[in-house]
Amino acid sequence: MTWNEYLYLFWKKHGGTLFATEDQEWNGTLLLEKEKGTILIHAEETGTSRSGISFHHIVVSTQVRLERPYRLQITPANLMWNGLNQVLGGLQQGAKRLGLPSKFYYDYQTPKNLGNRRITTSDPTFTKWVLQSEQFCSMLKGKEKWGVRVGAIGKGDRMHTVSVYDSEENYGLDDFEPLLKHGETLEAVMSYYEQKGFDVALNHLIAFVKEASASVTAWPMPTISPNQ
Repeated sequence: MTWNEYLYLFWKKHGGTLFATEDQEWNGTLLLEKEKGTILIHAEETGTSRSGISFHHIVVSTQVRLERPYRLQITPANLMWNGLNQVLGGLQQGAKRLGLPSKFYYDYQTPKNLGNRRITTSDPTFTKWVLQSEQFCSMLKGKEKWGVRVGAIGKGDRMHTVSVYDSEENYGLDDFEPLLKHGETLEAVMSYYEQKGFDVALNHLIAFVKEASASVTAWPMPTISPNQ
């Protein structure tokens, strides 16, 4: 089934407001109204192969209000970053021993399982606090295709979008046979849908965006000097 068909079945089961067209594969967007705000679910194209096959992330987003604009990105796991972080950490320690100033590496004191991810941020001190969330880091553990993005919705704005994303590989989207268009009953298609694990995988990502939002808002942002 296509992304739009899977999202349609998710909507049939969980409700919300669905924006999609049945003759498209990837344009479906679902809004869920939760007790702590709106959650937006959509697919985002990340690239195209030489043969014209598109690759996508499944993205789940919500919004939070912070004291000032803030940016955070945590990439999916990559062994290259594990080695690079170790090298930069070693250079940082060496520079400290020699009494030299350096900005090779910022130690966020995160669990070791996050060492193979690239972390970039506009506020390292605040990010260090955000990443002390045991539940947040625990949910990220073992989910090597997951990533996180946090950013203000406009320059200087306090409203922020918190997005988490995952590879389409984890949602049963390898089979694009459009079952809903072949005359099968909705009950039969729903049975197939349950077997593919889309519902479980997407609900895990929804739970993660809630945890990411809680982690970003759990601490007051540190004050900064006028010169910063």
